Amino acid sequence: MRHALPSGGWVELRDPATLRARDQKNLLKSMNFEQDNKVATGLDMTDGLIALLVTKWEIPYARDLVTTDTDELVPQGFVLPSVDIDVIDDLSLPDYGELTKLAREVQQVMFPKAPDPSDYDDPSSPTGPANA
Repeated sequence: MRHALPSGGWVELRDPATLRARDQKNLLKSMNFEQDNKVATGLDMTDGLIALLVTKWEIPYARDLVTTDTDELVPQGFVLPSVDIDVIDDLSLPDYGELTKLAREVQQVMFPKAPDPSDYDDPSSPTGPANA
């Protein structure tokens, strides 16, 4: 599905229904759990999800000119994050924020919360009241 980005670009994401256990395992393997910094671990998760989900994109400010072997200047678009995850660091903050929001929605599908009977009055809770 295609989503608009704040920069005027767009991103197409993989349908979460096509995700498999191997995708979840590969994402977890790519993360650095040895670090004590929970924020860095969260960023690893977010960027890994973005890399997993983005299938196509058009980033309007990614048209920097590069010189080819023949000294010809050609536009260089962003490669997909699945090819080079570091390209995510070159996104504008608003675009990164939008991708983070989209990734968070899929994160809830890949890693659902365990049922908790104490949150029975929460509409998003997977459990109902114990006396129902």
